[in-house]
Amino acid sequence: MDFVLTSLVEILSHFGHKRAVPAWGEYSPDWDLIKCVEAKLDAFRVPMDAGASPELKAAFAHLDDVLKGKGDPLPVFRDALVSCRRGYERAKTVQQKVDFTKLMVMIGFFVGCECPGNGTPSTSQLVEGRNRAEAAVCQLLEEELVLQAFEVEENMRSPDYSMMDRHKVLKDVKLIMTTIDTLPPTRPTSFLHKQLNNGINVYHVLRKKSQSKVLKGHGSGAVSALAVGENGVLFSGSFDKSIRVWNDKGPGVGFEIVQILKGHNDSVEALVVDEEGVLFSGSLDMSIRVWAVEEFSPGTYACIQKLRGHRSGVTCLAVSIGGVLFSGTIDSTIRVWSRMENSTKKNCYECVQVLSGHTSKICSLAIHWSDVLFSASFDYSIRVWRIHDPGTDYECDQILQGHGDCVNHLAVDESGALFSGSSDKTIRVWLRKGFLKQMAIHSYECVRVLKGNQEVSCLLACLDGMLYSGSFDGTVQVWCAEDSYDYKSIQSLRGHNGLVPCLVTTKKGMLISGSFDDSIRLWFDLF
Repeated sequence: MDFVLTSLVEILSHFGHKRAVPAWGEYSPDWDLIKCVEAKLDAFRVPMDAGASPELKAAFAHLDDVLKGKGDPLPVFRDALVSCRRGYERAKTVQQKVDFTKLMVMIGFFVGCECPGNGTPSTSQLVEGRNRAEAAVCQLLEEELVLQAFEVEENMRSPDYSMMDRHKVLKDVKLIMTTIDTLPPTRPTSFLHKQLNNGINVYHVLRKKSQSKVLKGHGSGAVSALAVGENGVLFSGSFDKSIRVWNDKGPGVGFEIVQILKGHNDSVEALVVDEEGVLFSGSLDMSIRVWAVEEFSPGTYACIQKLRGHRSGVTCLAVSIGGVLFSGTIDSTIRVWSRMENSTKKNCYECVQVLSGHTSKICSLAIHWSDVLFSASFDYSIRVWRIHDPGTDYECDQILQGHGDCVNHLAVDESGALFSGSSDKTIRVWLRKGFLKQMAIHSYECVRVLKGNQEVSCLLACLDGMLYSGSFDGTVQVWCAEDSYDYKSIQSLRGHNGLVPCLVTTKKGMLISGSFDDSIRLWFDLF
């Protein structure tokens, strides 16, 4: 669709060269309609879902006629506007309606002020042009899914309305609103700013910072680990050697501590929950504890096993879909734990393998399905481990190099893409490419390097294509990939006063962060 937008820019440039555009007098002495609109249209160069619709093709066919000098421009612009309106009514997706609205804002302004035409538009013509442009936006803001994009509470949004969808809508609406601001006459109290039926001020929503709620419960202990279990239960581990269990009591109440799990003799560094709801905790006391809901006390957790074997503190955990547990430690080894088949006790684990290869502390573990394990280390490397045949041990297939400092955290998305965050202030995106015949394995290669301003302490890759990264300075960066893992930082969440070592999301999509400032933050109204 880029060629179509290019044509429209050429149309505007054509009129700009053909006739000098006079200033708009009292409204803005230096304001130039052609240059202003041309700049905004250039900003509209995005893929359009409505590209295949006959109405959009008809609209641009009219614009192409203007470019070629066929007839009086004003009637042709009116025809293009009619095509856009018809296409808007028939559009099946919100994004299509947004795309048509972009064009109706621009073309509607031209038609309303009768420009390009002869002479300078009068005040009444400028007002009519702006009113037409605003009317197009007001129509868009009445769409249900567009209104939901502005909702702060997740339970007010459609279950199928992903954060990626919301980001795209808000981004486009903000772009349109910015364009409206450039159209004369300037009216800071424009009715458009208060048009939303639910009373939300558009500018307030688009410009305000994300809101967060703070959870305090660990006293003076830094929050070092988070995990989300069944029914939205939140677990938090701390330097205070305890694990707190939080239940979401619903709107108006929020999360409350319902249980404190004790037993570790040092900082709790890692938490993970398996598909059956069993909680595993790893500590610097060199042990791993297995916690399960008590049979005769629903909702209450008890330690059912204590796993020992590591010779140094446990720093990270991961569990596969099949229930295999992996633990990484300061001594650079990884242990593989499997359920004991002949045990009379449920969820009883034993160590079946020790993986060696890294030369420094294991910082993070991540799993893709049940056959590929990734490990990150202070030795600047990432190792890929895989079971080649059922029943065999894990072996290192590949060593991923590229980071210039410690690799602090790993995350894997649904497609199997691997993300690695490092103290070198970058995030690398790795994809499985090619096939090494001599080793009968797939290899991974770095396809993107995302650069930031701070050391990356943790990562979270979500199902809706969003990526979140915690930093040493206490901020959380929100990343969005619009095409081929080309992630861009779209927001910086501020509130913590210490390093952010852990991030999770609830089933409702709420982002939760833990920090060394002894707090947990629940983030609302992202983007």
